[in-house]
Amino acid sequence: QSLEEVERAPSILPADRGVPQLPRLELSAADTVRLRHGQPVTLRDGLGEAESVRLYDAAGEFFGIGAIKGVVLRPRRLWVEGSTSRIPRLLKG
Repeated sequence: QSLEEVERAPSILPADRGVPQLPRLELSAADTVRLRHGQPVTLRDGLGEAESVRLYDAAGEFFGIGAIKGVVLRPRRLWVEGSTSRIPRLLKG
């Protein structure tokens, strides 16, 4: 690789690349808002018990990690929405 190619390459990988083994769960805009406010969400279909799942909003953007117990999804770790930093701050849920 040339120096120019290296300089153009992204130096920060997307956060969800670090947890590819976790199941992906896409949520509606309303459910995303509820989780971002720390509220649990009742899922239509129980997905069983998942210690951790990757959370994506309706636009397909990763915004955190949640836990499912029965039909209830709770936030565990969420990225701060609208963070001006290139590295999102992590909130504990």
